[in-house]
Amino acid sequence: MQLKLFLFVIISLVSFFSFGQSKLPLFLVGTWKVNHAERFEHWDQLNDSIMKGFSYQIKNGQMYVSEYLEITQDKYGVTYNAIVLNQNQGKNISFKMIEKKEAFTFENQDHDFPKQLIYLKLSDKLVQINISDLKQKTIHYQMVKQDTGL
Repeated sequence: MQLKLFLFVIISLVSFFSFGQSKLPLFLVGTWKVNHAERFEHWDQLNDSIMKGFSYQIKNGQMYVSEYLEITQDKYGVTYNAIVLNQNQGKNISFKMIEKKEAFTFENQDHDFPKQLIYLKLSDKLVQINISDLKQKTIHYQMVKQDTGL
């Protein structure tokens, strides 16, 4: 009886602490610039389970937001959400995290393009992004973390 109670307590603690650890790509917090382009992504961590971001371009000194982003963690897993302006009737597109080994991989098999997003941390200041239809079309680019001076 004591062994069963002990095992129950251990399993409960392991479950609690494994869920309590953030599975979010916290290395993304900050502003990132796409190499060789005036395109950026900015990410903020709101709490242990939500990151919010947006993609934008700078044209003639003016900021133009192209999409709003969110990464959330709940008991069902991690989800990457994107609302791309002037596309998909302004509806949210969700991608489930399927892997977190060397990279954060998110997929939505029902979406036309992309079906897969991969964020691969190359260093503290460099990230590789791969977006793909999982067939023939793949786009690769790198983003460099910007020094905000704060």
